[in-house]
Amino acid sequence: MQKRFSILDRPLLAKITLNWELICWLTIILVTLATRFWDLGSRAQHHDESMHSFYSWELFRGRGFIHNPLLHGPFLYHANAVIYFLFGASDYTSRVAPALFGFGIVIAPYFLRKWLGRYGALAAAAMFAISPGFLYFSRFIRMDIFAAGFEILMFIAIIKYLDERKDLYLYLLAAALSLAFSTKEISYITTFIFGTFLVIVLVWEWLRDRKFPPDLASFDLVILIGSLCAPLYFTTLVIKAIGLWDPLDYTNYGQHDLLVLLLVTGVFAALGLWWNWRRWVTAAGIFWAIYVLLHTTLLTSMGGLLTGPIGSLGYWLAQQGVKRGGQPWFYYLILIPVYEFLPFLLGLMGMGYLSFTTARRKREEEPRKAVWPKNILWVFLSYWFLVAFVIYSWAGEKMPWLVVHLTLPIILLAARFIGDVLERANWQELRQRRAHYLLVLVPTAGLVVLGFLSASLGLSGILSRGLPAAGFNLGELNTLVRWLVTLLLSGVFIYLTFLIARRLRVTSIARMLLFAAVLVLTVFTIRYAWIANYIHGDIAEDMLVYTQTTPDVTMVMEEIERLSERLVGGKEMRVAFDEFTSWPFWWYLRDYPNKIFFGKEPMGPLDAPVVLVGLDNESAVRPYLTNYVRRQYRLRWWFPEDYRQLANCGVIKALRNPDTRQAAIDYLLRREVGDPNIVQCTIIDNLRNPEARQSAIDFLLYRDLDQPLGSSDFAFYLREDVAAQIWESSAVPIALQVEASAEYAEAHREVSSITTWGEPGALQGQFGFPKDLAIDSQGNVYVADSQNHRIQKFDSEGTFITAWGSVGQEPGQLTEPWGIAVDSEDNVYVADTWNHRIQKFTADGEFITYWGAHQNTDGQLLEPQGMFWGPRGIAVDLEGNLFVTDTGNKRIQKFDSEGNPLGQWGGGGSLPGQFQEPVGIAIDQDGNIYVADTWNQRVQIFDADFQFRTQWRVDAWSGDSVVNKPYLAVDGEGRIYTTDPERYRVLVFDSEGNLLAIFGKYGTDETSFDLPTGIAVDQEGNVYISDSNNHRIMKFAPIE
Repeated sequence: MQKRFSILDRPLLAKITLNWELICWLTIILVTLATRFWDLGSRAQHHDESMHSFYSWELFRGRGFIHNPLLHGPFLYHANAVIYFLFGASDYTSRVAPALFGFGIVIAPYFLRKWLGRYGALAAAAMFAISPGFLYFSRFIRMDIFAAGFEILMFIAIIKYLDERKDLYLYLLAAALSLAFSTKEISYITTFIFGTFLVIVLVWEWLRDRKFPPDLASFDLVILIGSLCAPLYFTTLVIKAIGLWDPLDYTNYGQHDLLVLLLVTGVFAALGLWWNWRRWVTAAGIFWAIYVLLHTTLLTSMGGLLTGPIGSLGYWLAQQGVKRGGQPWFYYLILIPVYEFLPFLLGLMGMGYLSFTTARRKREEEPRKAVWPKNILWVFLSYWFLVAFVIYSWAGEKMPWLVVHLTLPIILLAARFIGDVLERANWQELRQRRAHYLLVLVPTAGLVVLGFLSASLGLSGILSRGLPAAGFNLGELNTLVRWLVTLLLSGVFIYLTFLIARRLRVTSIARMLLFAAVLVLTVFTIRYAWIANYIHGDIAEDMLVYTQTTPDVTMVMEEIERLSERLVGGKEMRVAFDEFTSWPFWWYLRDYPNKIFFGKEPMGPLDAPVVLVGLDNESAVRPYLTNYVRRQYRLRWWFPEDYRQLANCGVIKALRNPDTRQAAIDYLLRREVGDPNIVQCTIIDNLRNPEARQSAIDFLLYRDLDQPLGSSDFAFYLREDVAAQIWESSAVPIALQVEASAEYAEAHREVSSITTWGEPGALQGQFGFPKDLAIDSQGNVYVADSQNHRIQKFDSEGTFITAWGSVGQEPGQLTEPWGIAVDSEDNVYVADTWNHRIQKFTADGEFITYWGAHQNTDGQLLEPQGMFWGPRGIAVDLEGNLFVTDTGNKRIQKFDSEGNPLGQWGGGGSLPGQFQEPVGIAIDQDGNIYVADTWNQRVQIFDADFQFRTQWRVDAWSGDSVVNKPYLAVDGEGRIYTTDPERYRVLVFDSEGNLLAIFGKYGTDETSFDLPTGIAVDQEGNVYISDSNNHRIMKFAPIE
């Protein structure tokens, strides 16, 4: 009896040939799996991620899903619900579905090998694998990575149908179209691009035969895409044109909307049936089955039949007017070169190269009946990228996650180019003539030459001052030696490169130079992808990150979990939260059945151990939180958008103006001088500035920022009885904090100001978030008017005297000044915070000198001294020397009155003499120096030589926000005053740290503050306070 054959008997590797191509694909697959799935859950969930995760979880829990165009298409929620069903709900599993799609996009070029070439397909997969944008958004639960997956699926189906004309690819295209429209509204852009390109191809082909109906693959595709997508395009537009009702009113859809949808669908169905009824019915069945099932949540929410075809396009068009993000028109011209420079440069080169090589090919003797896909592939990809770039740049909403839709076609185009170059290379000849050495020599020679140029600039600066009579100092000698060494090495490497290159043909040299450039750019791409995904992650120091939930949120959730476990033994603890913190906390508190959402303001007392409230809502909630301990955290932070200043570039503005544009043409053609303003440009002026130029280099090479991250913050309130029993704080032991809270409550008193002046604005006597204060020997008050980038001077009663300063980097200009001090001669010193310098003026505002530049020491005591990262406080001692809190560098620097450095102390840490965010600084009559060590929540005291004496803790300064910066003052009796900005109060201590008094509360009356920041005491003991968020200065009589 013959043994029956089983598939289990088939040899595993019988039909698999292990060659270098297969090894390359396996390597790419392993790298892609590792980079997509490793450490997926550590990053805090973005606002949008938390919404997507939560509504997916609701669907998984059987609570249904109702399609709403606000949340985009329903596919994501269904896919995520399946993942939750298989693996449970967590931050990690929320990102599994996009990671799978990211993996699928990397593998997709395998199915385009026939048209990209084997090398090209591998190059495309590799570029997708290391792309910073694709990697980041493959680890991010948004719709765009899903939409990109369906875009490449549509592209594959179109290319394959153009080549093979099999019905299978029509049905695959129908499914991809339906899934794309069920994912996100950018599918309207993609189908427009694909459809118009196919129309162009159809016209080009038809003009040769002029038969109707044409028997062409392009005609089939145009009919299919048009007939399936037209109802989704035109139903909303027809309803809008009729003008009888609003297609955006999702609550008022009815029979009239359904009637219009059916009429439009019927018209285009007739077109499809005329074309080929059997094909069209099958394709339409696939398209509408997927679309209806997803939009109605498997027929459980039938309103999706109208919110999908009608509401989606209407809502998306309306959002373009909102211009969410408010990005400039050139946003993608910055984002793509910063992150996707490898495919961008190769793609642009590919357009020229492929145009040239195609034009050189001889025409075939007999014209084809159909366009051969490999010949038009690069044209299709070029058209896709260029039209998409124009549309996305024109659209009102520009966001970093949309970059994947621009990067996708340019990666495929770059791969087509590099694959063609690789296939045409004569590898045997290149090996025999040692051409591969150029892959090492060219990049190395380039680096050495750059070093030589840098040393040459330094040497020219030395020689421009003339040869020093006493010889070179150590620094100048180092520059000279570096110049000589790099000159020698440049010559050696250039000579070696020449020796190899002279044996090669010009085309071979060009190929090796291209391969060397690709190698270098690949290394940089991997580096920036790694930084954005695994170093920064949820730290908004990358443009890709944009705005992001901070790690504070996950830290708070860990605290809540510990509290709940110890308090009730599970997750039954009540947690109240407002609308500001609702996302991401709806997601993070999903398993807490007793959570309380109270919107902007609670209706009554909150009997919850934990309350989370945004700062904007805090004033309304405070009356219900009298017995709570407060800490402040950052909810979201965002990337500083300095690139927006390009919009103010005089060149761009001038060229938009017809007169100045004509002036430019007149000069270029006839050398007639027109408007001189055409050459003015803020960004060019900034790049001429060495500090601004260095800042740009630091970001481009190292992704380091010299500007702080903006943030929106929230307060974490814990009931005192719970805190006293079980809470473990990482900063200050809670038992001490509760005890201190009781002491502080007893010290509180009601104190009213005797004079107040100021209001929001930029006129004389108005303020934009004033910071520090200083008082001169005549009793005049100087105010650092921070957001107006100026100093204002008043008499002791608030009468305006003078003002000086404007935003900028020139001497006398200021950028967000925070600190200010006056010496015994009434010279005024200003901490020009975000110009990273100290400026010295006369009492009337005449500029004298400045010193300082940007330096990030990472909390170390480094040389040279006299540089800063965000100086915020200044104090002048009895000898006229300055002590400056170099806040970001966690140190104190000392200077004489001309800016010569005299010493530095501190460094990051919590030991005596170390600092975490030092801000306020004051000096008493005995020369003792007091420093507000903000994040260590203590005041440290040093003698005149800055030797540590003692310290005391304060129940204050609990938030880490960029505005929670306390200042200090000392009166004639040795009492120390400190502001507590985010608790809206002022604390008074004696010289030993004993609490004497507290005054202030939240509000706008004469006893209240909103972010009190700067503080000063005059010779009579009157206390002046900058009430920053109320944009005013308040004067109080001496505190008894």
